[in-house]
Amino acid sequence: MVVQRSLRTTFRSNRYASVAATLALVFSLTGTAAATSITVITGRQVKDGTLTGADIANRSIGAKKLKLRSLTTKQLQVGSVTSGEVRNGSLTVADASPALLAALHGAQGSSGAQGPSGAQGPAGPQGATGPQGAPGPQGPAGPPGTGIQLAGYVQEAAQTLPGDSAFHTVFSMSFTAGANQVFIMTGNIGSFSAACSVDQQVLIDGTPDPSVFNGAFLTFSAGAHTIAYQLRADCPIDVGPQQAVLIPFTTP
Repeated sequence: MVVQRSLRTTFRSNRYASVAATLALVFSLTGTAAATSITVITGRQVKDGTLTGADIANRSIGAKKLKLRSLTTKQLQVGSVTSGEVRNGSLTVADASPALLAALHGAQGSSGAQGPSGAQGPAGPQGATGPQGAPGPQGPAGPPGTGIQLAGYVQEAAQTLPGDSAFHTVFSMSFTAGANQVFIMTGNIGSFSAACSVDQQVLIDGTPDPSVFNGAFLTFSAGAHTIAYQLRADCPIDVGPQQAVLIPFTTP
């Protein structure tokens, strides 16, 4: 009994490295005969939270003695778990740190060959009309044209002239003659019908000029002029549509 009290007192006050060391000390002091009277200490005789890692011999507690999932990262010392303690294939990407994932990336490979062009997409909707831009500068004058500039033009619809002794005007035109100019009058002129004889004349500035019917060039002094075409008959005259064109030409 003396040995028992001494063992308990020593265990609680000095905390030997392990229970096994304490038992060995008792055996060495009392012999095998005294060992038969020693009471074995269980977890119930140890106060919760009084044992530390220093009180447990190295490798004295195996995995089979630990309750499943009783150890967490808080109970593990940094660097205490090495690759030898990790089962192959048990770790996933979620268990790796960002630094580890960054170190696992290899060098960037070369760019691959360009793929074929894709099919052209449908045309998009037409955009809104933009604001009108400012007018550009006026371009240089072009070369003189080769078209004919008319000196005069007249067109009259079909009509019926009365039958009497007076001349009646079918059409007239006004124009301006320039220096060194000659003229030709052409078109649909003189289309009429009547039951009797018909007289016709052309007036230049109010004066009859029979040379117009000869088909020759007409000459005028520089300035403003008028040409009128007239008919006369003792019976009514049916005049068709008339169209006259006066074309100028400049002489050297």
